[in-house]
Amino acid sequence: MAKSHGLSGTLTHARWKSMLQRCSVGSTYSRKGISVCERWRDYQSFLTDMGECPSEVMTLDRLNNAKGYEPGNCRWATRIVQSNNKTNNRLLTWRGQTKTLAAWSRETAIPVGTICNRLRFGWDIEAVMTRAPHERGQMLTLHGKTLHLAEWARQAGLRYDCLSRRLRAGWDLERALTRPSKRAAKPST
Repeated sequence: MAKSHGLSGTLTHARWKSMLQRCSVGSTYSRKGISVCERWRDYQSFLTDMGECPSEVMTLDRLNNAKGYEPGNCRWATRIVQSNNKTNNRLLTWRGQTKTLAAWSRETAIPVGTICNRLRFGWDIEAVMTRAPHERGQMLTLHGKTLHLAEWARQAGLRYDCLSRRLRAGWDLERALTRPSKRAAKPST
């Protein structure tokens, strides 16, 4: 008869069972070569090495995603911390710090999509990270005159989406308003 540890209803035990299941034969993890070390197949040894799971929001995270579940390669972490540790994350270095786009987005309040578009358009990294995103209804000032983006577009004879695209691509407002459009806006009545 198997020896019971009496801890099967705990949060830590549930996290341990999830780890074992993730690495079971035929799973995505096992096909990638991610396994659980022999020592951690015993719950008591796992508990000794990792300690109790600190809270409901914490799960088991591997520090080096190329290695398996083993002492020295795991920690208790939140889902946000784990998301930042994924191998498919795009990293961006700005002002000497390297973070994921999602982390920079949370810090700067600039949407991830906006950061991606600015990078794709070849913006300077300082402008990518410091320039506030343009939004519909945003007020813009040029030569002491302040208007909504839509009003600037109408006055310049541009389509709203054309002007908006130009500004997202890093154009200054004056250049965006004065360069003729390939497709002229429909005249307003």
